[in-house]
Amino acid sequence: MSTHAPDRVPDSLQSLLVEAVERGASDLHITVGAPPSVRIAGEMTQIRTTPLSPRDTSRLCQQMLSEHQVERFAASHALRMSFGVPNVGRFRGSFFMQRGAMSGVYRAIPLAIPSLETLGLASLNPLAALRRGLVLVGGPLGSGKSTTIAALLSAVARTRSGHLLTLEDPTEFLFPQMASSLVAQIEIGTDYPAFKEAFAAAMAQDPDVLMISELTGIDAIESAIEAAETGRLVIAASPSRSVAKAIARLVDAYPTETQARARARIADVLEAVTCQTISRVDGVRRAACELVTADAGLRFRVRDGSALLE
Repeated sequence: MSTHAPDRVPDSLQSLLVEAVERGASDLHITVGAPPSVRIAGEMTQIRTTPLSPRDTSRLCQQMLSEHQVERFAASHALRMSFGVPNVGRFRGSFFMQRGAMSGVYRAIPLAIPSLETLGLASLNPLAALRRGLVLVGGPLGSGKSTTIAALLSAVARTRSGHLLTLEDPTEFLFPQMASSLVAQIEIGTDYPAFKEAFAAAMAQDPDVLMISELTGIDAIESAIEAAETGRLVIAASPSRSVAKAIARLVDAYPTETQARARARIADVLEAVTCQTISRVDGVRRAACELVTADAGLRFRVRDGSALLE
């Protein structure tokens, strides 16, 4: 860990975010008992030398929160949200309790949505031509799933005419409206209190393409399958490190006695699974992905459960 700035507690979160962006950091950490720190090229670096007190972290973390968000955090001791800082960028904030006080991590979100080619993922371009079914985008935390999904959705919006709708917690990339496609973005916890209500509202809007930012929990999984069964293209993120684990995660969400039926439904709608990892080559982050498209053989293996094995 190295130090960079004067030994003082910062007056504002915005000043720290500006410094993080100027230094090319991917994340800013505000943690009780430690100085403000950033992640640059995978390495943690302190940008102040004075450890933050509980009062410091609470003050800094709450500066970008609305009164409603402060109340939500007070009730659950957990909160995720996103926000923009003019002329600086967009950020996703994740807040938690640590040493009895509020702490937070801020992830920088690019203002412009990159292309699949820019990400080195041109192999995923054929997925943008799909008209229906379920596409899973897997990968561990920090592997860039959100960025990949945004690039894929952007490719879909450019190449077809339709209504694209996202269900996110929180909203990350902001999609511009395009001549051929209408894009709507629903933020869970802000626009609707929970996933069930958000999904019901989304389906009432008759989307052609539905993106679910986090496919965890039976409600989200069942909703993704249901939407795909009704002829929509569903693109969903899965915190899974491999294709087999991404499929198994869907099945395992169901009670044992209904898993055979769940496997059959998944086999019917599954179109592709891609799982990605991030590596560094000469200090540059590069994505590598495993892509499996559904064919008769894969669908058979999903139905009998053999596709769930590594």
